[in-house]
Amino acid sequence: MNASYVYVLLPGATRRTVAARAADRHWLSVLANDGTCQAVRVPSLGLTAATFWQAGTAGGLTASAGASVLVRRRGRTATLCVSEPPRTGEPLEITWDHPVGAVIRADDAVEVISADRRLRLRVTPGRACATHRCEVTLTG
Repeated sequence: MNASYVYVLLPGATRRTVAARAADRHWLSVLANDGTCQAVRVPSLGLTAATFWQAGTAGGLTASAGASVLVRRRGRTATLCVSEPPRTGEPLEITWDHPVGAVIRADDAVEVISADRRLRLRVTPGRACATHRCEVTLTG
């Protein structure tokens, strides 16, 4: 991996730390890097992050329109955070292709369409580019 790409992910890191991360092929996976989406996964942090510039799919995440999506897994739970940087305010759907046991909580702007073999959410974001969250228990 290119060290300059890693440096963006490690603000304030030393050159040695950046070089070590760049050399570690298993620390970070680039899931997408094109005009539709930029997405990465950092398994050691339980983190998947994607910025969709338009509707698309990357790393088990699907967005029906432009959105930023962050999934953070911790033990048997996960939190999905969604924002809509274009600030259209139009509802959008996010699908996470991962088995879900139950929804623990969801912000008012988040409607849970389904939570079983995969999680489907409809987010009505408003125009402030706020972050909207949904926390779930995991199965499988």
